This record gives sequence, structure tokens and C-alpha cells, in this order.
Amino acid sequence: MISRHLDSQKIKGTTFLYIFCFIYPIIPLYFGIFQVSAFNLMCLFFVASYAFMQKVQKAEIRTEYGIQLVIIFWIIIFALINLYHSDFTTYIYELLDYVIAGYVVVRLINSDSKFIKAIDCIILGASIVAAFGIIESFSTFNIFESLNNLNSIIVLNPLRFGQKRIVSFTFQTISYCSYCMFVLALIFYRITLIKHKNGKVKYQIAYVLVSINSILTLSRSLMLCTLLCQILLLFKCGYKTWVKPILQISGLAVVSCIILFMVSKHFFNIFQSVVYMLLAAFDEKYAMVLGDVDGTGIGDRANLYIWVWESIKGHLVLGLGKSTNFAYSYLASNGADFYLRTKTSIENQYLNLLYHYGFLGMISEIILYIGLLWHCWKQKHGDKAPWEGKLSFNSVCFITFLCYFISFFGVHQIDEKRIFCLFIFFLLAYTSNYKFIKESNRLAGVK
Repeated sequence: MISRHLDSQKIKGTTFLYIFCFIYPIIPLYFGIFQVSAFNLMCLFFVASYAFMQKVQKAEIRTEYGIQLVIIFWIIIFALINLYHSDFTTYIYELLDYVIAGYVVVRLINSDSKFIKAIDCIILGASIVAAFGIIESFSTFNIFESLNNLNSIIVLNPLRFGQKRIVSFTFQTISYCSYCMFVLALIFYRITLIKHKNGKVKYQIAYVLVSINSILTLSRSLMLCTLLCQILLLFKCGYKTWVKPILQISGLAVVSCIILFMVSKHFFNIFQSVVYMLLAAFDEKYAMVLGDVDGTGIGDRANLYIWVWESIKGHLVLGLGKSTNFAYSYLASNGADFYLRTKTSIENQYLNLLYHYGFLGMISEIILYIGLLWHCWKQKHGDKAPWEGKLSFNSVCFITFLCYFISFFGVHQIDEKRIFCLFIFFLLAYTSNYKFIKESNRLAGVK
């Protein structure tokens, strides 16, 4: 009876883990239950459930002290800054959502089978979201918008070059493109774990769906970072090995595009705009071909460095606090007249950190970024576990994190923070369990 009870608790703990990984990165932050964030409630329930399941088999945390100290330093610094700005209640929720919940995930993932199944849950959620993304592009209907009961402001279907961009469950298109970059890296890694050809088809379909969604965001800088990420992953696992899979996925993508073009001219216009949009980054004549309906996507980001610096004078060390919105007014011209324009967003994560948390917060976060990259590299960056394919998860995280941090010069972190944190949780579970090699050997009867 006792053994059966313990087995039941293990099953429940694993089930909670899989459900959490499925919902965590995609539940809209603007969805609430009784005016309380459903995302916060989910994380609270997950942590509370773990506390009551003390008999569930858990992984030991054996992560090296270096990354532990970096994370602890980051937690303390941001706790002090938020306390100074009287934003401590908000910080407690963030601590619950992005640290304590992560600790539970790391504790529950104690084998390669759980690790892989949890990744499958993330990919499943992304595939469903991607299907809705294509529907959104075609009809402008966003199924997640109906969940907005917290009166949050969502930039739905904004125009770029006359084409509507998809937002999905996020607040902004560029954030959704960042999410797609992470998911594509994860699908890439998952495909390398499969030895049988038939098992790869569903992941290839998921890859195509998410790739199409990335394109439909029309977020140029993130699309380029996503492309860079995929190229580096290909290079890492060997180009020749991936010639056939690339041809298969490309063929599937071409067939999908042809079908979409036949269904609606709307998708052909989007494809044409994407090509011109990318070329416009290198030749202004393509921007002229598209017309200046809503700008080329560069906007006033080059001036942000001056504007942010002027806005935080007198608050250089600790910033202005998370709850202080950025608003910088300046004279703009439409060619004939001058008018007063107010810039309300900071499309640069490093400047965004500087504005809200000052030099102390920005530097501590940069140290966290460097610490994560160093942790990926130091943990035998090139080595793979016996159960892995052409790539180690360390390598996937290193490459994806690097591209993500590069993208921060043109975007600031919003909804995709959750998939980023999931990557960190999985990385710590992977490295602290020695890539699950001992557990795999134990199950196989190898001493």
C-alpha cells in the first residue's frame, strides 16, 4: 500500500511537471482569475503542489557554485532595487514565477526521459499556438485576445509595410518572434535525439509551423537572429549530416507556401514584403519599393541612447523603478510640418534595464547573461551525453542565449522571458544531474 501510494505521488508530480511546461510559456499574462494573474496563480499552485508531495523522487541540485553565486547575486541586487522603489510586492511575484518555480522544475526533472517529455510538452504547446498564429494572419482573429480580462494594452495586428503582423499570446509581435526563436532551437535539438526517420515527421511539421509564424511577425531583427541561431546550430552538429533533413523541411515549407498562396493572395503579399523587408536592411531602394507606410522598422532606436540618458539624470545608480513608464517628447517632422511626438517604448533591453534599474541593475543582469554563457561553455561545451544525438543541450543553450542577447540591442524583454527562463531551468536540471548519464546507466543496469 505504501509503495502504491508513493508511485501515485510520483505520477502526480510528473503530471504536474508536464502540464506546467505546456502552459508556462504560452499562458497570456493579461489573463486573470478574479482579477489576479492566472500565470501567477499557476506558478503558486505548482510550487504549493510540490511542497505537499515530499515523497516524490527529486533530483539533487549539484550545479557548480559559480552559476549559483551569479543567480543569488542577481536576486539580492534586484530585491534591494525594488525595495528602494517600493515595488517589492511585484518583485515577490517575479521571484515566485522565475526563481522558485524554476527550482521546482530542476528538482523534478531527474532523468533523461522526463527531460525529453517535458521538451515535448513545450513543443506541443508551440505547435498549437503556431496553428492559431496562421489563422490570425489570415483572418486577424486572435483567439487569445478574448482572455484579456485584466484590461491590458495589446498591440494587435500592427502594420509594417502595409502587412498585418501576428501577435499571438504576447503583447507585441517582436516578443512573439523571440519566442519562436527559442522554440525552433528546441525543435532542432529534439530532432537530433530521434534515430528513426518516421519519428521526425511530426517535429518537422512543428518546425515549419513555427517558422511560418516567425515570418508572419515581420520582425526583421529577430528573424535575422533566428536565422543566425539555426545556422550556428547546423554548423555545430555538422553540415553534411543535415543536408537531407534541410531538404525535407525546405520541401515541406515550399509545399506549405504554395498551398497558402493558392488559398489567399494575402500570404503571397506577406512573403514578398518579408523578402523586401530583409533586403531593405542592406539597400534603401527596397524600402522605397515598399513605401513608408509605417516606417522600415528601425524607427528612432538610434536616438534612444541619448533619450534614456537624459531621462535618468539624477537616478543613474538605481534607475527610476519598474513602475515608471518611459515617455520622452521631441519635435518630429513629416516633411512639411513639425509636431510633438512622445516616445513611450525602449526597444533595447540594456537601455530598458538602465532606465528602470540604473547601472547597478543593468550590470547585475549583464553579469547573469555572461554567467549563463560561461556555464554553458564550461560544462564540457562540446561533449554529449550517450543518449543525445549530434548536439548537447549545453550547445543549444549557448547558441540560443548568444543570439538572444545580441537581439537585445534592438528589442526589450517581454513575454518571451518565460521561454528564456524555461531554457535556464532545463539547463540547470541537465547540468546538475550530470546530463542524466548516471540515471540512464542505472536503468540500463550499467555500473
